[in-house]
Amino acid sequence: MKKTLSWLLVLVMVLSLSAVVFADDATANVPSPENTEAPEVIDEPEDTNTAAAAPAKPAIKVTAYDERDTLSAERKAALEEVYANITAVEDLTTLNDEVKEAAGDNLLAVVDLFDINGPEDTEFPATVTIKDRKVDNFVAMVQYVNGEWKFVNAHVDNGLVVATIDQFGEFAILGTLEEASSAQTGESMPYSYLIGAVILAGAAVWFFSKSRKVKA
Repeated sequence: MKKTLSWLLVLVMVLSLSAVVFADDATANVPSPENTEAPEVIDEPEDTNTAAAAPAKPAIKVTAYDERDTLSAERKAALEEVYANITAVEDLTTLNDEVKEAAGDNLLAVVDLFDINGPEDTEFPATVTIKDRKVDNFVAMVQYVNGEWKFVNAHVDNGLVVATIDQFGEFAILGTLEEASSAQTGESMPYSYLIGAVILAGAAVWFFSKSRKVKA
């Protein structure tokens, strides 16, 4: 009997620990949007009739967070500030109402974080086509403007993110967290597991103490 109770208590402890870990995973944010394949802008085809007559304009450039050392000190600091801000957000659907609506019931993660910059005479709004390594789970694109996250008009077309931006700056692509549906379902489950584990533990202790009194 003692051996059975010992195994029961071990099982209760394992369930409790796994429940706590699952709770953390359910609300997890991707800790770093760094990646080995940086996003890049896909230039629109040049007009061959005017290309020879007009000098080529500097291209709009995307600089990924892990390439921030190539930016000016000011832009690097801005990107690092944005990184610190977004990784501190526990629930990315709270960034703004548009993101929440686009996410639906899905949990979100940061897919990419980057700086977009280009010629000073760029006319806005400007359409930027971005090739990114992971757009299958694309939900939204946002820009950090004056301390707030602004929703960007963007969508995926043939594996490319097509976005209309109003100014250059720091942007993030948000996507669904992998296995988001199971994680979302499980978000409230760890608490029920934990409560059940506590009840089982209490019952085991009560039963064990009572059996000892009976023997005595």
